[in-house]
Amino acid sequence: IEMNNRRLPILGGDSMFNPRVPRFAKERAVGMVLAVPLELTGSAFLQKANGVWGNKDFASWRTALAYDATQAFIAALNITQSRIGIRRELAKPGFSANGSIGTVNFRSEGDRNRPPS
Repeated sequence: IEMNNRRLPILGGDSMFNPRVPRFAKERAVGMVLAVPLELTGSAFLQKANGVWGNKDFASWRTALAYDATQAFIAALNITQSRIGIRRELAKPGFSANGSIGTVNFRSEGDRNRPPS
């Protein structure tokens, strides 16, 4: 980032999604594009997480997806307690759980059913 000094566009992966990057890169990071699976900026989940942990740099897309997975598991666990039963519940077309930024549900093959943001 420093050597480039905004001469070429920078595309980074999730490892660059880090609160330290803007601190050390400052204006050289403006316009940098990062590929992450979930955008939380301004979300109620992020605001609540910041309030709970008292640190605005703690919650990330990883935190949100872990929260979503936990909520989905709890919702299925409330219906059945067997491993096979939980898997079946998660795969049902009508299954849903409240997640970090919306509803969590899955496609029949097991992938999360979420449109790209």
